[in-house]
Amino acid sequence: MKYLINISLIIAFCLTTFVATAQEKPSLTVLNIDAQGIEYTTVQMGNLVRLEMDKLNKFEVMDKYDVAYLVEKNNLKIENCYGKICLLEVGNLIKSEKMFTGSVERYGKTIIVTLRIIDVKKGVIENTQVNEFLNLQNEMQRMIGITVHDMFGLENDPT
Repeated sequence: MKYLINISLIIAFCLTTFVATAQEKPSLTVLNIDAQGIEYTTVQMGNLVRLEMDKLNKFEVMDKYDVAYLVEKNNLKIENCYGKICLLEVGNLIKSEKMFTGSVERYGKTIIVTLRIIDVKKGVIENTQVNEFLNLQNEMQRMIGITVHDMFGLENDPT
């Protein structure tokens, strides 16, 4: 009987450890997203992207308040931190596994959304997605959502 209880405890411990490990998501930090020629600020674009990444439930997306705290604590200048070198530096300092960057730019009647994920440990751009939309700025959140879904091969609502 004691033998069965010990085996049951060992199996329960192994299953709990396996489930906990399987549920760990990589940490991801979204700073500002570069915004050119549109009605949104870089901070607002960062917030929209952060929201859409949170909806995916694939990453442990760092909260904007935690990001602000760490930026202030480490005296980081992130206003123009959109490139790989800067983001790797910040990612290492704040101990984020992935950094998310991008830009949203208006060119006449079109808006180009470019999004990238950088793997901090490997120091490489892991994934990039570029989408072109009509200049319908009131649909910005939808544009970001579509681009994020495309980036991960997820289906978008056809409407």
